[in-house]
Amino acid sequence: MAVKIHTEDSSCIADTLQKLLVLKIKKASDYENIKTFTLNKCPFYFAIPRQNGLCKAIVDVKGYLRQERNFEINHLTKDTLDIGTLSLAKERTVHIKGVTITGVEKEFIKIDADKTTCQVKNNDILSNSSVYESITKMSGIMCFPMGVLR
Repeated sequence: MAVKIHTEDSSCIADTLQKLLVLKIKKASDYENIKTFTLNKCPFYFAIPRQNGLCKAIVDVKGYLRQERNFEINHLTKDTLDIGTLSLAKERTVHIKGVTITGVEKEFIKIDADKTTCQVKNNDILSNSSVYESITKMSGIMCFPMGVLR
């Protein structure tokens, strides 16, 4: 079997990137691995055990989009099969300069020297549950078996 893999900015002959090639065959409703190759050359020739069925070649290269090629092996398939050329396109990255979060800061917990006050009103996390559940969600509260709070 043969496959040619090259990047969008390089020909097959000049391409020396390390590529991961995974061959899979369809079994029932999912694909099962046949063989995995790590390759640096192009074109790449390899031998696999002949198994009839729907197959998939998957190529992964760091910095490039993953490529897949479906093909079928049956009783009419020749012993040498060329699954064609796979062209790898670079991953597109977007850089964000910054994120600004705006909103009204609500004071749900107030800590004094002698006590800590937790406000349930307008607190989405605490106001949608029972009093017991609200107490167990507060920081510093430990819940023990049998419902004991400390």
